[in-house]
Amino acid sequence: ERTGPMPSAFRDAYFKSNLPKCAGGIDDRCNAAADGLGTIGRVGYRFESSLANLRGSSMQTQIACLCVNVDCSLSVVIHPVVIEENNGSKSTECLLAYNEEAEKLITCPIELLRISPNTEDTVPDPAQDKRAWNFSVITEQDWWVATGFRSQLAQWTREQFDDVPFFERDIYGFNSEEVEANFLLQVPTSQPKVSLFRGVTPALSGQGNPCDLPLRVAANGAAWIATQQDRHATGREEETYLEAKPQLVSDTELALVGSAAALGTLAGFSILHRAETSLLDANIFSPHFERRKALVSYAMTVLVALLAFVLEALPLQVALGQEIGASRWMSEMLALDVALGVNGDKSPSNIRLGENGVASNGSVAVASALIGKVSYHSTRASLVGGLTAAFDILFVLRLLWHSVKQIRLLRAVWKHRAAMEEAETLSKGSQNDDSDEGLTPPPPPATGRDFEYLTSSSGGNVLAQVSRRSSQKR
Repeated sequence: ERTGPMPSAFRDAYFKSNLPKCAGGIDDRCNAAADGLGTIGRVGYRFESSLANLRGSSMQTQIACLCVNVDCSLSVVIHPVVIEENNGSKSTECLLAYNEEAEKLITCPIELLRISPNTEDTVPDPAQDKRAWNFSVITEQDWWVATGFRSQLAQWTREQFDDVPFFERDIYGFNSEEVEANFLLQVPTSQPKVSLFRGVTPALSGQGNPCDLPLRVAANGAAWIATQQDRHATGREEETYLEAKPQLVSDTELALVGSAAALGTLAGFSILHRAETSLLDANIFSPHFERRKALVSYAMTVLVALLAFVLEALPLQVALGQEIGASRWMSEMLALDVALGVNGDKSPSNIRLGENGVASNGSVAVASALIGKVSYHSTRASLVGGLTAAFDILFVLRLLWHSVKQIRLLRAVWKHRAAMEEAETLSKGSQNDDSDEGLTPPPPPATGRDFEYLTSSSGGNVLAQVSRRSSQKR
């Protein structure tokens, strides 16, 4: 089932459950079916694609299940084994997984939701395990590697199989109350102790080995279906993501927000420059020049320049936040496919129960569950962050330089006024003296254009009067 409700139900159950999720970073893989008794395949993927701009890892787990009702809505975990007879022939048997603590059979949906961290030894090494294989695809812009095995059944001898006891109870034909009493429908809180049993006694089954053919059909079909999950396992199917993939800033968007930030910087520069020119043109040394108005004018100039810059640079800041969010994005991805094997030519929709409650056309399902993680291969967070920092630093430096110049100018005005007031006081106190020696005459009226600022070697500010008009006369 690829497009039906089962994959969606699997993702929904995983997302909404309070069970442990696949924790860790992008390279930390996790297994479904933590017990591993029903596992007949496990393949680990690692991928990286500059073309799709994705990287990540995933684990594909195949688990064998035995359907115990007509529509296979209830299924139990089985441990399939291949038995080699003394004459060289082989047969396939299904062993039931039984939770001894809960005294119930383990259902497949519950087992699929049991997540465990993956360690390197859970993926067989092709050099040491004949079941394992290593497949890789490497191109100029993409590479992905898959290592593991699919649809491989455990090999047992007849003696091993004969030592397994029978499960005396009939597992078919339960009503709703009996299902809750006999089947594990909730995830155990701790690692359970599990035992294996043969499904039914030969006297009860009355049909030889009903598991053999459906299991082989389902296992072969699941191996083929699992290969179709390569796109899911390498992050190419967005419907498998649990978290939506954030959008990246496009070339056009980056050009627009960069241009807007540049215009905002130029606008701020222009406002500050015009404010400085206007203040120099004003008669700031006039006794009527008000200090409070000068401070208010300075504050308004800084505020307007700051607003002009912020409003124009805001899209660039938003783009930076978007890229940072994309660079931190990592989503789990889930997929589930199921292959069903039945006896004869009947479909699952018309399976019927036979004598003594045993499904005469009993079915075996092999689920291929995929759990992985995906993130962006690269983002433009560094580029957008560099542009943002460059424009911010330029504007802040210009604003600081403007503030320094304004403060120096206003201090010069205040010193000039203080000198004038001191000279006026001394002049009044020496009206009876015939000599004006030692007095400092008040400076002549001047405009801001008649003054410039020099910095002495000691770092102090010196106000020097330069009369352009006098030089023109000379």
